[in-house]
Amino acid sequence: MSQTNQSDQSDHIMVDIETLDTEESAVILSIGACAISPNRYRPTFYDEISIQHQLDMGRTKSESTVTWWATQPSPPLNGSFILSDILIEFGKWIAACSAEPIIWAKGIDFDTKILAHAYKQCRLPVPWKYNSVRDFRTVKKLFNESISSDIINAQAHNALEDAIFQAKQLLSIELVLK
Repeated sequence: MSQTNQSDQSDHIMVDIETLDTEESAVILSIGACAISPNRYRPTFYDEISIQHQLDMGRTKSESTVTWWATQPSPPLNGSFILSDILIEFGKWIAACSAEPIIWAKGIDFDTKILAHAYKQCRLPVPWKYNSVRDFRTVKKLFNESISSDIINAQAHNALEDAIFQAKQLLSIELVLK
């Protein structure tokens, strides 16, 4: 389990996950997140999770998503950590970043919905309030002309790289994050 650089307090956190389904019960392959601070994209969190353990729990996969992952260059399909252990560590990481985190994701009906379902299934508290989730996809659509075109995603479909990329895009819009 990996956590890095927990030195700064940040209220805003960008989250991205990779999954084997689009349902809220999806097998979660990996969780990536970064605290959002002006000109910095740290601390970060990233872990890959055991697929078989989640299938044994009744989490779901879709054949179309499995087929899609087979076409990707570096799919996160070899995680060895148990879902509940990663969710506990992720919750601790979020708490170290902020007592009242604002969670950003690209859409409010995917990453945070699937994570909240997983927390509930594992009988763990969701580490953010229901009304503290923000939708980066909507902000991006509204302010697309303001996003710097110099920002590059180092590795698409890697949860941590996607989270950092989205955080950089959000910061380039220069909205006040409070």
